[in-house]
Amino acid sequence: METSSATLDRPMAKKRTGRPKTSTRDDVVARIDRGVIARARYVAETRKIPLAEYLSEILRPVVLRDFEKTTKQGDE
Repeated sequence: METSSATLDRPMAKKRTGRPKTSTRDDVVARIDRGVIARARYVAETRKIPLAEYLSEILRPVVLRDFEKTTKQGDE
């Protein structure tokens, strides 16, 4: 009796490691107080948006303001 080995003749594709890219953001890891993250995660979940998106949106204007203020001080 001969068995078919058509699927075994080809090498298997390498499995990609890590999480798949799900957004266009260039995300990084940052350490934030556990209690702050827990509350932020709750808010993000109730709004049905990713935690990273929620934090980015609320931090962006604050960081931009401070960045502009800091760079103006450096020019003086």
